[in-house]
Amino acid sequence: MTGCSAPHAVLFDLMGVLLFLRKDWPGEKAVDAVDDMIGGVTDDNAFRTSVRVRFGIGEVEFQKILARIPEKYEAYPPLWNLLPALRKKCKLGIINNGTRLTFPYFDAKFNFSEQFDAVLSSGAEGLRKPEKEIYLRAADRLGVDPGRCLFLDDSKANIQGAERAGMQAVFGGSRDKGFAEFSKRMRV
Repeated sequence: MTGCSAPHAVLFDLMGVLLFLRKDWPGEKAVDAVDDMIGGVTDDNAFRTSVRVRFGIGEVEFQKILARIPEKYEAYPPLWNLLPALRKKCKLGIINNGTRLTFPYFDAKFNFSEQFDAVLSSGAEGLRKPEKEIYLRAADRLGVDPGRCLFLDDSKANIQGAERAGMQAVFGGSRDKGFAEFSKRMRV
């Protein structure tokens, strides 16, 4: 940890770190297309309008698509099973490049509200990783100095963004290597 003591907060990327695409997901054209759009969202209202116009659907159909997206994903058990013990040691958060509009559906499946102290989505924040401000905002919401935060992501650019914000960071290039490095840094 480059001479730093144990972090007071751990922040995670969502997709590719905490959650992974299910190998048995059969694919569903509209759900997959909307899910592919989510990573670039920095305005939830514009995203909603864009999807509804693109697919010629109303709000009910839009919500049905959003509700199906979490079904595509499964938790990464080694990391997910570690969360309760981590939460006893420090605050936990998520910084996700995506829409906040899917949050109620992911929360219903994965209980984010019970596992994490803060969940930031680029669609609600108006900025995305690797912009320095989103990391600083996450640290502020957790009430922790950025230097006392450890961030885990599978994107080198996002890791660099966290480091520019003064955070410690672990690059999870693959789920097992990232988890091993994270475990070593956290001494768990």
